[in-house]
Amino acid sequence: MCAEVAAGVTAFPPRNQSLDFLQALDTFYRDELKRGIELSYVDLEGKAVWLSEYLRLRIEGASGVSARAQVFLQIRDAAGIPGDGTQPVDACAVVRQLGQTPGIIDGQVCSEMGSAVVELDLLDAAGEPAGLCTGTVIAPTAVLTAAHCLAGDIAGARVRTAVGTIDAASIHPIPSYREEEPRSLDVGVIITTENLPLPSFPILTSRSATAGEAGVIAGYGVDRSGRDGVLQAGTVTVDRIDSDFIYTIFEGVGSNTCSGDSGGPLFVQEAGTWVIAEVTSGGDTADCLSGSNDFANLRHAEIMGHVLGLVPAAEQR
Repeated sequence: MCAEVAAGVTAFPPRNQSLDFLQALDTFYRDELKRGIELSYVDLEGKAVWLSEYLRLRIEGASGVSARAQVFLQIRDAAGIPGDGTQPVDACAVVRQLGQTPGIIDGQVCSEMGSAVVELDLLDAAGEPAGLCTGTVIAPTAVLTAAHCLAGDIAGARVRTAVGTIDAASIHPIPSYREEEPRSLDVGVIITTENLPLPSFPILTSRSATAGEAGVIAGYGVDRSGRDGVLQAGTVTVDRIDSDFIYTIFEGVGSNTCSGDSGGPLFVQEAGTWVIAEVTSGGDTADCLSGSNDFANLRHAEIMGHVLGLVPAAEQR
């Protein structure tokens, strides 16, 4: 039950949100700090310190997502985990695969030269332009993207790179995709007519991304000025996951996806290597300036079967 808070009274967040934070903290200690379990992965001191910090941030006006992300950044900083606040992730370096080191709303403009993230020019049955999406190279002749980019009236595509375009030999939205079903699995694969002169990214099949984990998004979608067709990349924090999707929330901190970024990657680090964990599916606001965004979870058995059935040579992590 909610009630109005009297002037001068400090409102604590609801108890269920503090519990959600403690559950996310336990997962963070398990997956990122590699702690063993006793009563929980987080020791009592850690729970006391970090819950106090979370509540402080909430009282000062931070949202639950923002407070959680700030706490996890502080923990990464203290533990020396790469990608923490003292070593900001270079989103464009991730996209270019520069030694596997670390458009988008509020992202960086990146060079397309050597980028495994590519623009997809979609075509109808007459060969006429029918839209723009983003994809990621996962093998010399294979690009991973979203099913909704390849469904309906779309009959073909061209993969645009910094050195020219390469036609699709075939397009493969996952067979179960249904546009009218909001939770429909949203992954597709393009097979090209010739090898792409670009590096390939591994896909993450050994685990799902975790709540609080840092990631990088990339795409050719619309930015704040309304411009598209320019490669941009930015950072996000995973908010929550389920079997089908991973979710992020944009509240002005980090970056966000928008129209044209569909099919692009959400990268996370696995054993020091940036890998594709998710595929951009959609968001719940038209202007992309706030709200929740969903990404198809590559760990889903049907999605893995579809992708690896078409691209058995794709590198897995």
